[in-house]
Amino acid sequence: MASVLQFVTLLLLCGPLLVSDCDCRPCPAGWSKTGPRCFRFFNTPDTWSNAESACIALNANLASVRSKNEQSLIKSIVQSVSGDVQTAWIGGNDAVKEGVWRWSDGSRFVNIAWATGEPNNLGTENCMEIYIKGTKLFLILLIMISVFKI
Repeated sequence: MASVLQFVTLLLLCGPLLVSDCDCRPCPAGWSKTGPRCFRFFNTPDTWSNAESACIALNANLASVRSKNEQSLIKSIVQSVSGDVQTAWIGGNDAVKEGVWRWSDGSRFVNIAWATGEPNNLGTENCMEIYIKGTKLFLILLIMISVFKI
């Protein structure tokens, strides 16, 4: 499976940068804001673990999706930046315990209007990718986007 992933174009969505406990500070240039969190999409094919490492280098993590507003923002960011590509890694994974989903930033995993049957853990993969089609976010789970903390 790992060799297959090298040929699959997946995109990195870093989010969120924690601007502060309030939402009064602006995000850095190139980042989009919702509440106190900032998100940025990187159109860079890579594995989930490398994408998470890239986010950590920015003092961030792959995106955790905590609300419908964030879900909508992530969808619009991916669609506006990527053009026809509509997939991206996000921070969900069940690597610690199969079937128990966690966000890589340590926040609580909340099921917020995913498509029916998602996350589905297709093929017992451990990491989460979003597939955006129409108005819903579908999760495609693969083996192996960011929050900036100020």
